[in-house]
Amino acid sequence: VERHLIDGDFVLFNRQPSLHKMSIMGHRIKIMPYSTFRLNLSVTSPYNADFDGDEMNMHVPQSFETRAEVLELMMVPKCIVSPQSNRPVMGIVQDTLLGCRKITKRDTFIEK
Repeated sequence: VERHLIDGDFVLFNRQPSLHKMSIMGHRIKIMPYSTFRLNLSVTSPYNADFDGDEMNMHVPQSFETRAEVLELMMVPKCIVSPQSNRPVMGIVQDTLLGCRKITKRDTFIEK
């Protein structure tokens, strides 16, 4: 083990079978308790993840060149548009969508 992962490290998540570019994408991690991967619901559609026992793999880039490749080519924001259909493959869902609606209502005020 070179070193343990820390908050802000970049990793690759992959769900087999890897049939298209969005089957493996780069993510910035946040270390949390428990031995499970947690994934933002917005990025489940490109992975075709449906939480029924799906298995995902995590790969940690080892070299500076690989880290640069992940940052420039494979991070989630770089994979939003499908190269096949030229349309977004992910978007806001559930609580995020509800929060956007609630915060834009006229009678909503935000206090510190």
